[in-house]
Amino acid sequence: MSGAVAMVFAIVIADADYQAGFAGPVADDLADRPECRVATVASDLIALDSADMADILRSQVPDPSRTLVIGHATGARSAIALAEEIAADTALLVAPAWSDDGDISEVSRPSSSSVSISVVTGMQRTNDWLEDSKIDEQRLPLPNAALAVALRQSGAMPGILTAMIRGEPLPDLSGLVADWRRRNAHRIELAGPVQCSATGEVRVPGRIVNTGEAALVFGRAERDRLMIGARIRSETCAAWTNEARALPARPELEPGDSARFVIGLAGPTTDARDIEIELSLVSEGSFWYSDLAFPALRLGIARSSEHGDGPPASCRSDGAPNACDPDRVMPDPATLDDLSSCYRLILGRTPDADGFAYYARLVQAGMTVDKLVLAFVSAPEAIARFDALRQIQVHEDQTR
Repeated sequence: MSGAVAMVFAIVIADADYQAGFAGPVADDLADRPECRVATVASDLIALDSADMADILRSQVPDPSRTLVIGHATGARSAIALAEEIAADTALLVAPAWSDDGDISEVSRPSSSSVSISVVTGMQRTNDWLEDSKIDEQRLPLPNAALAVALRQSGAMPGILTAMIRGEPLPDLSGLVADWRRRNAHRIELAGPVQCSATGEVRVPGRIVNTGEAALVFGRAERDRLMIGARIRSETCAAWTNEARALPARPELEPGDSARFVIGLAGPTTDARDIEIELSLVSEGSFWYSDLAFPALRLGIARSSEHGDGPPASCRSDGAPNACDPDRVMPDPATLDDLSSCYRLILGRTPDADGFAYYARLVQAGMTVDKLVLAFVSAPEAIARFDALRQIQVHEDQTR
């Protein structure tokens, strides 16, 4: 009877958001490899007692052929501690960062010379700790917040894991950014006239086309948190001001596919005649793809001033004004109670944390009630809900 095949034991330090973060996709990739046994461990448990956690993990795979430890961002501290306790063969740290109660220079590398450490850093690299000549560092020209998405979307992560399993040096990542832009190439187009309403909202109809090699999967609950973002600024302000998000009509676009979307955002509060709008993919809460030299759509719009200080005329992206809307009474500023009511009455649900935080910032910045309500009723989720309610009403009328 042949003996059991020695397994590679891969330990992944879990992110706070396991499924949408770095750890979930990495653990899934490793779990699909027959030679691997995978464990995901919360960083907080290791911080409490790394020695006890190491003992528990050893009992899961008593005699592995290799042991790997992988940590991302603040999980890097726990990865280092666990790698030392469990005498791992290799550890991978991606965008290592520490909480406010400690500095990277205070963290020592594992004392065992058998532990090989590889680090992937971005533009916010911390210098002191990484000067150790025994650490294999690859630095990418990306913000740290983009590294996890870039490694995944560029297709680099499977090759990195294969190298760790085989005990080989990590592959050269110098071409990662170019691979990322090629695999996830896309184009954003204007799909109709831009409308500037009397309330100050700007509505932009658009289309996104997947011109790359990999699927684009949209949604805050998806791993890359892909959304379509719009931001606006006036001729008198260099910084982007108001922002908004939207989802395309189809949540997943294979290469060659396209989908329409409509995005509305509050216009600048200044009296500037000219405004600029940028549309770009956004990894929600992390970065704008346009900031990393991905394609974006920029529109210059001239607002009508023929009515003096009154509301702007509606306008197209070419600046041609249409009929001006009637003057309006200045609406009241929105409150957090108004925001909660929008979720309850318009979406029919309790607020989600990310969405509530996003709109709360707009409310605190002076968003008015009418703009808040308009943002909610024009959201794809609200439109789908209203359609469903109308279908129910039609069915009830027909049965009477």
